Amino acid sequence: MELIINADDFGLNESVNDAIMDCHHHGSVSSASMMVNMPGFDHACSLLDDELLGVGLHFNLTEGEPLSPAFRRLLPRNRLLLALLTGEITQSSIEQEFLAQLSRLRAEGIKPSHIDSHQHIHIFPGVFRVVSEYCARENIALRIPWTPPVSKYLGLGRSLSRLGLNYLNWYNIRRGPALVTNSAFVSIFDITKTPGEADLGAYLEMLSGIETAFTEVMVHPSKSGRVEQVKTSITDISTNEYEMLMSEPFLAALSAGQFTLTDYRTIPTRD
Repeated sequence: MELIINADDFGLNESVNDAIMDCHHHGSVSSASMMVNMPGFDHACSLLDDELLGVGLHFNLTEGEPLSPAFRRLLPRNRLLLALLTGEITQSSIEQEFLAQLSRLRAEGIKPSHIDSHQHIHIFPGVFRVVSEYCARENIALRIPWTPPVSKYLGLGRSLSRLGLNYLNWYNIRRGPALVTNSAFVSIFDITKTPGEADLGAYLEMLSGIETAFTEVMVHPSKSGRVEQVKTSITDISTNEYEMLMSEPFLAALSAGQFTLTDYRTIPTRD
């Protein structure tokens, strides 16, 4: 069964970049999403040494510096959503920043395998239209972050948040253009109350629940817990995830589950 293990935040900093490439060479990461406006971007590009790693755009409107004159500054996620709903941020400005980030990726000779976004902001009103229309026009895959809304590991707050996320997914897919997408989506955030302390058993449980080809497993590996250049709020999760992805039992579980690691480029395209 084809499985996409995608590492987010490629380009965030050198620790994240090194971890992603380690996992790729180890055989546990087959895809990565690049943050082109962050301090580690040039370093990430310098590490790319084969074409086996699918590299997509991790569209970012919440951290770092904007690349287009349409934005004076990027906003935290909740503030961004409010600005979108009130019309403070227009679709035209979103499109300018999106195309600027795409252009920077392509300028390095990287043809994006897919599009997704930092903190799933591409499913927000206004943002989804810009991104999905581009993906439909260019026949590039787009991540749909379906998440299990009900789980024994999720409290009421997280469950309500997941319901809202899935409603936006459903609404966007129903009203948007035909797209090439992942079939399902899962991460360690769905499997345990404390992702930063997840053990191998949690990862094996996550893999055992995958039932459809071209499911994406989202991961965030990092080699170091210390702050480098920029701060990431998931440091504990990232360093633990790196250890899990680099473990031999994880590779054995992929083999036992008869998973074939791939990336978004291999998802059948629309006719």
